[in-house]
Amino acid sequence: MNDLNFRKQKLNRILTIRTYFRKLSERDLMNINKKISKINQFSDGIPNILKNLNGFDDLYIRGYIDCLNYKKTQNFKILEELRKHYNKCYDVYVDKYRQEKKIKILIKNLNNSIIKNREKKGKLATR
Repeated sequence: MNDLNFRKQKLNRILTIRTYFRKLSERDLMNINKKISKINQFSDGIPNILKNLNGFDDLYIRGYIDCLNYKKTQNFKILEELRKHYNKCYDVYVDKYRQEKKIKILIKNLNNSIIKNREKKGKLATR
């Protein structure tokens, strides 16, 4: 019985560690999502910026458009890298989530074993 309780405590500690690492990967995913959304907001806002440039001279507008296009191409390169990094982090997150679920299943099985052992001891004691 003590052996089963010891295993349960050990698995609970492992579960705590796994949960911590899963939450770290979850936080990494959220940070990457924030960066991706900022880049997407900038790209979506370019037409609105261009509409506001009506009062300036043509040379200034062309220079500004060139600058926006350069920034947009740089952002697309960054976006590709972020998406690759996001996919890697997502795979790590899913793997850690699976490990956490496996540990929870093991703990549940141990709890069932502990309950069965107690019931057996209770039946033997009443006889």
